Amino acid sequence: MAEGPGFEPVRVGLIGVGRHAREILLPALALVPELQLCAVSTAHEETARAAEERYRVPAFVGYEAMLRNGGLDALLVVGGQHAAEILAGLHYGVHVWCETPAVTSIEIAQDVQAVSRETGRLVEVGSCLRHAPLYVRFRQELEAWRREERGPRLFQCHYYPYVGHFYNLLLWLNGPVAEVSATRGDAETLVTLRFRNGDLGTVTSRRFHNDSIPFEELAVSGESGLLVAMNGQELRHYHARAPKTAAQLDFDTSEVRVWSPSFSMPYGELSHLYLRGYVPELQHFARRVRLGEPSVSGIEDMEQTLRLRQAVERSCESRRWEPVTADAGDLLRAARQSEVSHS
Repeated sequence: MAEGPGFEPVRVGLIGVGRHAREILLPALALVPELQLCAVSTAHEETARAAEERYRVPAFVGYEAMLRNGGLDALLVVGGQHAAEILAGLHYGVHVWCETPAVTSIEIAQDVQAVSRETGRLVEVGSCLRHAPLYVRFRQELEAWRREERGPRLFQCHYYPYVGHFYNLLLWLNGPVAEVSATRGDAETLVTLRFRNGDLGTVTSRRFHNDSIPFEELAVSGESGLLVAMNGQELRHYHARAPKTAAQLDFDTSEVRVWSPSFSMPYGELSHLYLRGYVPELQHFARRVRLGEPSVSGIEDMEQTLRLRQAVERSCESRRWEPVTADAGDLLRAARQSEVSHS
C-alpha cells in the first residue's frame, strides 16, 4: 500500500482520455497519492460518458466546463492543442502540468510564460526522461566525473523518429547548443551538435517498421572513460583513470560499474511506469505545487528544445551549419552551465 504524501493531495482534472492517457498517465496516477484525480474532460458526449463510468469521476464535455465546475487545484493537459488548454487553466487560476511538446512556436512559449507570471500559477512540462531514474543517475555520474576530471566530452545518442525527448534530455545534461548540422535520408536523420560549452554531440534517429527493435542509447565519452545508457534499462560507467598503451592492457584495466535493475519484480520503484519517469514526473509536479520545489522542465526548457528542433529543420534544408537562436535567459543559462562543466 502506498504511503501518504505528507501534504494534502493536489486536486487535478485531466484533459483527454486517448491512448496515451489510458495506457500511461492514468495508470501512473494510480501510483501517485500526491495527486487526486477529481475530473476528466473529453471532446464528445459519448467518450465523456464512457470515461465517467470507467474512471468513476465526473466527466465533462469540453475542458472549460471542467475548469468552471471541477473545484480543481491543477490541470493535467494530455489531449488537445496544449497551448489553448494551458492558457485556459492559468486564467482559471489553476497550476498546469502538460505533456510534451506543450508549445509549438516561440510566440506561444512566451505568451504562456507571461500569463504564468501574471497569474502566479506554475506550468511544468512532462519530460519523462529528465525524471527517469536511469537518466537521473546518468546525470549524477556525469557531474561527478566532470568535477574529478576536466576536459571535453562527446555526447552520442540514437533513438526512433520521436527524438524530441532526447534533444530535451541532452539540453538538461549539457546545457544549450550553439549550432547544428543535420542531414535527412528516407528513414533516418543524422545531427551533429556543437554545445555552447565546446562539447560535441551527435543524434541519430531512424524509422523502423517495427519499433520493438531496441534502438535507444546515450553515451558520453571522455579521455578517461565512457558513460553509456542502453535501451532505457542499463547504465554502465567505464572509468580508466591511469593512461595505458595497447601493449599494457590487462584484466584490471577493464573495470566497470553497472546498474541493471530487474524487471522480474515490478514493485516499489521498479515498475516500468516509474523507471521510464512517468510516476516521478507527476510526483514532482505535486511537490512543486505544494512545497515549491524548483522546476525540472518548464515552458522555458521546451522553448529551448523547440529552438533546437527548428535549427535541425533549417539545417536539413540548407545543408549547412545553422545557429540555435537564443533569448537572454537562454544565454544566462549557458554561461552558468559552462561554469559547471569546466570548473
